Amino acid sequence: MPMLRYAVRLSLISFLFLARAAFAQTAPPQAAPPTPESLAAATELVKTMNMAEQFKAMFPILMNALKPLVSQLKPEAARDLDALMPMMTATFMERLPEASEGIAKIYASQFSVEDLKAITAFYRSPAGVRMLQKTPQIATQSMALGQAWGKAATEDMKARLIEEMRKKGHTL
Repeated sequence: MPMLRYAVRLSLISFLFLARAAFAQTAPPQAAPPTPESLAAATELVKTMNMAEQFKAMFPILMNALKPLVSQLKPEAARDLDALMPMMTATFMERLPEASEGIAKIYASQFSVEDLKAITAFYRSPAGVRMLQKTPQIATQSMALGQAWGKAATEDMKARLIEEMRKKGHTL
């Protein structure tokens, strides 16, 4: 049983690491805040990219990914998670503008006004529109791949860890 708990914890940590890596990128320190012009161009880009809609599409996927983990840790809690979905969705939706503003600031700090306008023009082009239309499916498939990869990597690391610890005289 302790080994099962260890495996569940390791799986949860791997999932959280992958989720964080998928959605959080640390920008390097910047010398000056973005200019109003660059922020306006970045805000336009974020709107053109339908970033808020992309976040909305990903939320149920992330919540559904949590269900198996919650069920493994505490099966009776899975029902409570379902009951909390409307409240969690409302909280998520309330904070969506904050995410869009933050993303616009990140883009404004990373690209020139000219680049932001060019990127926006791309997303308004036929190829850019198709890319935006396919982004949710690509993200879903990428997350599934990441979860499967994370699970396989976790199992591999667990097996290697156990083997190496046994070589050192530890029993896991």
